[in-house]
Amino acid sequence: MYLKILAFDLDGTLTESDNVSEYVKAMLSKVKNGGFVVLLVTGRRLKAIPDITFFEHICETIIAENGAVLYFPNNNTVSLPFGELAVDVKKQLLDLKIPLEVGMAIVATWTPHDREVIEVLTKTGYAASVEYNKGAVMILPPGASKGTGLRIALHDLGYSPHNLIAFGDAQNDRSLFEQAELSVAVANASSEIKELANITLTKPNGTGIYDFLEGLLEDRIPLHRTKPRLQLSFGKRNDKPFYLDSVSLLNGNVGFAGSTRSGKSWLAGLLVEQLLKAEYQVCLIDPEGDYHGIRAFPQTILLGGTNDHILPVGDVITLIEYSNLSVIVDLSQCPIERKLGYVEDLLQTLYSMRKKHGKPHWILVDEAQYFCPENGGNLTELIANNLKGGGMGLISYQLSQIAPVVLDAINHWMITSLKDPSEMELLKSAMNKTAEPVDDKKIESLVSGQAFVAMDNASLVEEIEPGVVEYSRIRRMMPHVRHLHKYLRAPLPESKRFYFHLNGSAKGVKPAASLWEFSEILSHLPIDTIQYHLKNEDFERWLTGTMHDWELAKRIRKLTKRDMPGEKRRQELSELVKARFVELEQLI
Repeated sequence: MYLKILAFDLDGTLTESDNVSEYVKAMLSKVKNGGFVVLLVTGRRLKAIPDITFFEHICETIIAENGAVLYFPNNNTVSLPFGELAVDVKKQLLDLKIPLEVGMAIVATWTPHDREVIEVLTKTGYAASVEYNKGAVMILPPGASKGTGLRIALHDLGYSPHNLIAFGDAQNDRSLFEQAELSVAVANASSEIKELANITLTKPNGTGIYDFLEGLLEDRIPLHRTKPRLQLSFGKRNDKPFYLDSVSLLNGNVGFAGSTRSGKSWLAGLLVEQLLKAEYQVCLIDPEGDYHGIRAFPQTILLGGTNDHILPVGDVITLIEYSNLSVIVDLSQCPIERKLGYVEDLLQTLYSMRKKHGKPHWILVDEAQYFCPENGGNLTELIANNLKGGGMGLISYQLSQIAPVVLDAINHWMITSLKDPSEMELLKSAMNKTAEPVDDKKIESLVSGQAFVAMDNASLVEEIEPGVVEYSRIRRMMPHVRHLHKYLRAPLPESKRFYFHLNGSAKGVKPAASLWEFSEILSHLPIDTIQYHLKNEDFERWLTGTMHDWELAKRIRKLTKRDMPGEKRRQELSELVKARFVELEQLI
């Protein structure tokens, strides 16, 4: 499970009658010992926190005074990331002779004294934030809130908000919930907070928290609503936008299956892009060099691909652990034996890091049949054991080459066209966790740009029904060309080359065996041949079916619609393809 960080509000969430019960304390200690990170986020001053010694023992950080004070018990340091209220504001508030609590960074009072507070702030002109919580009125330095204080603490600790579950009950927990991947309201929470939460517990305060944590230790998450900002856009179904729930997706494992050149790697690349846009951290193991374009995303780095030298596993792990970088590990230049050894070492270390930090959030392995073959082995056993924690994607053109124990751990499926009857039977058996039986005809009739998507809905309030998705409706931000380094200059097999339709006067034009040859031939190809292939969409079919370059096919389709003389069309087409060749070559 990637949700490794638990941030708790105190009053009304953990406390019952102003105290944290002994059985709740025991459960908090249990989840800490179970590998979870525990944080306390409260509006109270540090000195006013009950059982402070207990929280110092189990918390990596105590975020106090509504986010304005960060206390790190492990090294006994305190920071005020937003500074303090201006001295003049404090003085004038104290001069009011109203009930006040003065903290290290904030000042607090109670309604109806907020009117006098607002008057002071208006008169002094100093910037400040005012937050309300159950009658309390907190005057904070500008920018301070539970959410912003928590985010700074996570950054200082090297953690990601994507690994966070937040628990709360009242108004000032709103910003806390907005930071979290999953937000949980106790049964006694305000209606406003319940509306914002993904999950509302059936029991109040510590009692509800206890039951939730008990399930969490068993890798169970209750039914939850999807946050709009964590929905991953994934095409259209029945002409309506289709979204995936990232919490459900990353707590499970995704299988990408389909015949060779059916678009499954392109589909997986689309999902990677959606995760990167949402600022998840991804490690992509790329045995064939198909994903170079993704390196153009911010905070994404490509390792390997130019020769057989690969960055040592320890250095890769350091990049992932101490930064938010996503990593593409290109092993295309390595012999298969070296790929197997390197991936085993890499996955072993990645799995250990995920148990502690919950990141990278997703590991995607292309050509999975290399690494978890049917006959098993150490690497197969390693992958099978760690699939139990979710957070992996496996891509393969032939499921029959993958160990059954690995297939049994897949609970989300994304399938492109699959024609082989024996593979279809195996797929049906592997998909027994989906809500409905597999419809063979729907999968067999899939065309380019379509996928059959079946998700495990065990934790979703709004289920995602299995069915066909038009994923080509979502534009890939970065180009993807299958085996890019092979197709640019290296010759294709004769059956995959482009054969031009030539009249009797055209002599010496050979079939195009690579994108480079294709770009060279176009400049002197007879105009009537170009017009013939454009009219019949032959160039587009070859580019999508063989090269898997939907981007170039789309550009040619746009060119076809423009009205221009034949000579001009040939020139424009030739320049367009040459520019695309240069663009792709630069990616390598």
